[in-house]
Amino acid sequence: MAMPDPVSSTPIEAAVPVARLHEILESISDAFYALDAEGRVTYVNARALQLWNRRAADLLGRPFTDVFPQVKGHPLEHALIRAGATRTAQHLEAVSPLLNRWVATAVYPSASGGVSVYFRDIDQRRRDEMALRDLAGRLEERVAERTAELAAANARLRAEIEERTRAEVALRQAQKMEAIGQLTGGIAHDFNNRLQAIAGALQLLRRRLSRADVAEADVFAKAALAEVERAAALIRRLLAFGRQRPMQAERVEVNALIGAMMDLVRRSVGAGVRVETELAEGLWPVECDANQLENALLNLCINARDAMPEGGRLVIATANATLTDEPVQDGTVCGDFVAVRVADSGIGMPPEVRARVFDPFFTTKPPERGTGLGLAMLYGFVRQAGGHVRIDSGAGTGTTVTLWLPRAG
Repeated sequence: MAMPDPVSSTPIEAAVPVARLHEILESISDAFYALDAEGRVTYVNARALQLWNRRAADLLGRPFTDVFPQVKGHPLEHALIRAGATRTAQHLEAVSPLLNRWVATAVYPSASGGVSVYFRDIDQRRRDEMALRDLAGRLEERVAERTAELAAANARLRAEIEERTRAEVALRQAQKMEAIGQLTGGIAHDFNNRLQAIAGALQLLRRRLSRADVAEADVFAKAALAEVERAAALIRRLLAFGRQRPMQAERVEVNALIGAMMDLVRRSVGAGVRVETELAEGLWPVECDANQLENALLNLCINARDAMPEGGRLVIATANATLTDEPVQDGTVCGDFVAVRVADSGIGMPPEVRARVFDPFFTTKPPERGTGLGLAMLYGFVRQAGGHVRIDSGAGTGTTVTLWLPRAG
């Protein structure tokens, strides 16, 4: 209930009968009392008596500060004095010295020179407000503490990220050095083989020349030149792998190229491997580097041989293929392709090996048997030609490598 408006300067008794006025004051929920100009209690309603736990007879006609001496010096006394002296309403919220609870008080000057006082108990509301302020303060403290914790966690996270970045840089450097070591070791091994063959051929050539045996000298000279060409071919393969050498594209009849290299394939894989071909009729020509394609197929055949130490079956097949949405290992480009498939019945590859077969320098062979560049260079050649590669393999189920080479225009 809102506090009443100030009493007008016209005596209220003139507008409302005294009995009716008392009836109204007794019915309101606010406590009410009136003081005359000398500060004596002239009226007090039931609600005020209830709150003070007093009887009307103990109050009426007596100075308010005599009945309640604890009011002296309290803000309530100052409000009563100011209202009477200045004839202006006074409002205050304070802990009542009479009730020891929070009370909202409104003091209005009356026409007779005294004051009318309304007050109500607001202790619960003020306690709730203070509890809310205290809760807000604790919440702010908790927010500040949590913010500090998050800032510390963020600082730790940044430090961990920096440490991880340093570790990753160190790891990449170590991997680079390992890759360089593998590369140089493999190249040194391959070149050493070439140089030993060249040196042996030149020593034999020197002996024949010392005996003036020109016929045999020519044989060894050709052998030395052949080894030089093999060394040059290794350089070309390395350049192709690094994409530093442009592909010498030409129109290639794949079936004819495979047919021409079958003797070399059979000699390379040995008698224990049965080599078969399934060459499609009417095969489309492709446009690629013929030497690199031959090297790629020979490398696949040698890998197949190594996967069949007890012998087995090797199939080289070709077919025309129009790719629409067939999934391939590194994406699909629609169009006409020639599919070249090399399949063996060997030991196959587990998933973790199959996932890395195109990684440069990755090999499951011992160091003296290669650089681990074969399939990486094959992948580079096929991608440079605009084609795709897919490997299907599983442990104990053999391996099939399919090259898709774009059809020549």
